[in-house]
Formats: sequence, C-alpha cells, structure tokens
Amino acid sequence: MSQATAIVTGFTILTFFVVLLPVSSSENITQPVAPDTACDVTTNPSFCKTLIPSRARSDLYGYGRYLIKKSLQQSAKFSFLLDRTVRGKRRLSPLATGALNDCLLLSELSTDFLISSLTTLDSNDTTNLPDAQGDKVHTLLSAIITNQQTCLDGLNEASFLKQRDPLHAPLNDDKKLFSVSLAMFAHSWVPKNKTRKAAPGAAKHKPGRHLSDELAVREDGIPYWVNRGIF
Repeated sequence: MSQATAIVTGFTILTFFVVLLPVSSSENITQPVAPDTACDVTTNPSFCKTLIPSRARSDLYGYGRYLIKKSLQQSAKFSFLLDRTVRGKRRLSPLATGALNDCLLLSELSTDFLISSLTTLDSNDTTNLPDAQGDKVHTLLSAIITNQQTCLDGLNEASFLKQRDPLHAPLNDDKKLFSVSLAMFAHSWVPKNKTRKAAPGAAKHKPGRHLSDELAVREDGIPYWVNRGIF
C-alpha cells in the first residue's frame, strides 16, 4: 500500500488544475465544457456534479483523469477504514469477520487497479489510447465496481452493515464514484468504433469465504479471471 499512499498524498489542489488542462498535443481535442455538461454523460449526473468544482473547465479527458484520481484517493481511504474496523471490533461473528477481510482484500485490489489505470493513462501523450490499453483500463475500472458490489453483498449477507455504520456511506458513495469515473472514461478515452462485451466480474461469494484464489494476479498485475485475450 506504500505506492498507493504516496500517490494519494500527492493528490493536491494543484494537481487538480493541472489535470484539467486540455491536452494540446491531441489531434482530436474537444472543447472545454462546464462540469454540468460533462456530467450529463455519466450514470449519475447529479452525484457527478458534487465531485467537480463548479468553476472548473476541461474537456472530458481531463475530467476523466480527475475522477479516476479521486477514485484512487477514496479507495485508499476505504481500505484504511476497513482495516481500522477489523482491528477495532473485538466481538464479531465469524461471518462478519470473513466478510470484512474479503472487503479489505477487494479494496486493496481496487486500489492496485486504479494505480495501473492511471499509469496507463499517464504514459500516453495523446488523448487517443491504443485499443489494447483502452480495453485494459476499461476492464479494470469495471472490475472495481464489481469489487465494491461484492463487498456490499457480503456485508449485507453477514448482517453487519447498518445504515449508521461508518462503512455504509463510503461504501455506497464510492460505488457511485467508480461508476461515474467509468462512464466519463468510456465517453472520452475508449475508442468509439468497438463493440464491447459486458465487463467481467468476480463470482458471488459466501460471507467469510477467502477470495485469494479468485483474485490472484499475474506478473503484469492483471487478475487471472480477466480474459487475457483482450490485452
């Protein structure tokens, strides 16, 4: 988690404004638009508008990078909250303990996926990703939504998650953030002339079941359950 912590620590207001600058080297530069206009392409425009300062001006590429960086920041925070919850609650049922540990594993994996996605985006000096890289980022951003839903399902099945629980709000808000980030990415970075299959997702798990086997990753950081043929 040290790499994730370093990236999150470096996420400053200055970074935000740098991220929102249009990429002048691209041949297909879109005109800067207001956040309200950009958010209309997402799955939850009203929530999206709460994430971006109203005075910001950028193209969709800049907003997409900003939202993915914000997703990384929130994913790292959620992992910290989960770890503190596991360590701080002494009287937990075996199901609740297993579900929380599964959530922590999934959250850390999502953080790794977001780091990988940002590394891919930052390695390109244009707004047009090669198809293979676009597919990779699209798959990873889709996977973190699946991870979040799997965590939510596990905690609900373990009868652990209550509305006033400290995990309730960030778990639901982060899921909306991840969905908005994916939608913004899909409308900016991903090639428009490709037909996409549904994003792969982890199978449902019973609370307390260890996810290590299903979530093991290759040397390139991609989990084994992801279709290797698209990369």
